[in-house]
Amino acid sequence: MVELFCVVVGEKGSAFPVDIDTSQSVGKLKKVIKEENEKTITCDARELQLFLARKGDELVEKLYYALTKTNFVLLSAPAGSGKTSLLTLFARRHPELRYVPIAFDDFNANATDLLAGHGVDVVRKTCRIPGDKMCVFMLDDCQRQYHDIAFWTALIKGSSSWLLPHIRFIISATHLLETDAPDSPIAFGSIPWKVTRDDFLISDEEAHQFFDFENGLPSQLRFPTLVEVIIRECNGHIGSLRSSCDILFEHYSKAVAPVEDDVFVYYLSGIFVNQLTRCFGSGHTTPASRNLQLFLIKCLVRDPTCGPLGMQLDEDEKQCFTRLMKAGIVRQDGDGYVMFVSPLAERYYNKWLFPNRADCNPKSLQELIRKVIGSMSASVLRQSVVYTDNFPKEAAFQHQFMAALALHTLQTCYICPELSRVFPDSPRQLDQRISGEIDFYLNGSLRWGIELLVNGDGIGEHMARFAEDGKYAALAVKDYAVVDLRCNQTGRITNVIRKPERITVFFKAGDFSSCRCIFGLDENPEPIILKH
Repeated sequence: MVELFCVVVGEKGSAFPVDIDTSQSVGKLKKVIKEENEKTITCDARELQLFLARKGDELVEKLYYALTKTNFVLLSAPAGSGKTSLLTLFARRHPELRYVPIAFDDFNANATDLLAGHGVDVVRKTCRIPGDKMCVFMLDDCQRQYHDIAFWTALIKGSSSWLLPHIRFIISATHLLETDAPDSPIAFGSIPWKVTRDDFLISDEEAHQFFDFENGLPSQLRFPTLVEVIIRECNGHIGSLRSSCDILFEHYSKAVAPVEDDVFVYYLSGIFVNQLTRCFGSGHTTPASRNLQLFLIKCLVRDPTCGPLGMQLDEDEKQCFTRLMKAGIVRQDGDGYVMFVSPLAERYYNKWLFPNRADCNPKSLQELIRKVIGSMSASVLRQSVVYTDNFPKEAAFQHQFMAALALHTLQTCYICPELSRVFPDSPRQLDQRISGEIDFYLNGSLRWGIELLVNGDGIGEHMARFAEDGKYAALAVKDYAVVDLRCNQTGRITNVIRKPERITVFFKAGDFSSCRCIFGLDENPEPIILKH
């Protein structure tokens, strides 16, 4: 079942919810809507016209409906989700209400005194607010007063006997990330109406509309592929979109005619992503244990062997993981599976997942791939197959490649995994999400692209992606390689076509201790021994 919030156009205060089955027809939905609000809807159900509301309108009406049913509504989400903007929009849409905005942004302020100064005293249990209209107290930045347990308990749990019936409270709180920060008050658990992170996410269509606003992305930067990549990287998080536009505008404000590939280099750089602390928080640390670090790396590369998190975390690991959840970097679904909330969040947290980096970059892409192959773990690859004659799936190699690429490049070299998830195939297919294969983009001064595949699957398509008219043309990479990982019964090389950008790696079935590689146009194979 899905709960929809409906509002009758032109009728103030007409918001109401309906529960429907996702398989229901539009005709059935119209009947359910009419049955829920027959006093306002007098026409036949078949004559109803249904319109999909914009996210802002939907949230405003959901918030209004909640306030008609309860005294307290909680807005709880990571920074940059749009909580303060929602409060502003709500006040504009419902001018018939009285508003009392109170910012709890000073940690040392006394919450009881602040509220008492506006007519509500939780100590004396008195309320001096005119009763001519509904009065909404908008309490913003409430996380700064989490430590005042007595205040929240008295307000939320102890006010039912004296709080006047026309008084409402919207409690807006951003997740605190400081290590010693208190958790949200227990009293918050009794609030039935909550607006959380998922409620604030916007659709791709709404993101496109956002770019077209006067304060959206400047017109000279609206390259079609770039716009699509930014939208997919932000994955519905309005704060990430806002920050991306602001950062790009600031960087290119004096540029006469920015070039698309130059903008891409900057957007995918460490300089850009390090400016996103407002969205994802600062002061993060390396995962509390090696096990948690490996688990998060598997989540990063979407390793199918990465099962549900479960309850196996110790206290330090749990604290670290909870912090990442609060920062809006990772999330956990109903089955316990963990995933990064967006590609942008992945890029932001990379430097904490891979703290040990090289003192210098390799001189060439081929040199880097030699080091990466040699750094792969033979035992891990062996454990990833069920039978001795099986060959690992792409994800097993991707996990190994990601860690080794970080190990052999500078801290300033940002690694973007699975770029195919955010890149459209071509400007004519901007609305198509690409499953793609494994790929990496190394930014900084390198601007190298790497694609991985197993047993030559789709080698021609992979090679074409980096061509002048290919999928990754906008990146204008300085060098790229397609790494073809193969397996046969002898481990000897076969007659594969040599190309400058192709690297073919041969393993003997069941033996991952070493391999033979053909780099580019080389005729003779080069043996490489893997790490145990």
